[in-house]
Amino acid sequence: MDKTKILNLVNQARSEEGLSTLTVNADLNKAADQKTAEMQKEGYFAHLNSQNKDISAFLPSTYQYYLLGENLANGYSQEEILVEDWLNSETHRDNILYPAYKDTAISVLDNGKTFLAAQVFGLQQKDFLENWKEIKDQEMLNTQSALQVIFLTSLILFLVIGFWALTAKVSLPK
Repeated sequence: MDKTKILNLVNQARSEEGLSTLTVNADLNKAADQKTAEMQKEGYFAHLNSQNKDISAFLPSTYQYYLLGENLANGYSQEEILVEDWLNSETHRDNILYPAYKDTAISVLDNGKTFLAAQVFGLQQKDFLENWKEIKDQEMLNTQSALQVIFLTSLILFLVIGFWALTAKVSLPK
């Protein structure tokens, strides 16, 4: 599998949502490569290793992150299907389309007929400080959207219960 093709498909999905494209970061590359190598060597497939450490444990000290995310995949042989499945999974899609992420890295290891893949997403502290207002505005929009959904759901529930109460033949005790 081709890492560049995976990155292009991920960036295409971000562009279609009006988001900036991700840039490959050398420090994240080191972490992604170490993580996939360890998973293959130790025979596990998880976000936490046997010492309960996540992807941040693989980062060089030169990458001071504010946000960090990781998508894993195993058993794929085609980039398009891998990225499509990530986009069809809520948590993987959230990582791919999270507006604040600026950096990424992709590691792919051959398992014979299929591949083991990891994509790491990051936002460095220095980038957060430079772009904090834009990031906070986007988080506020996400919060407002969630509150609107909660309000509309509550309103619909109230109307359904009210309609049921008006139309139901309920006998109240005297």
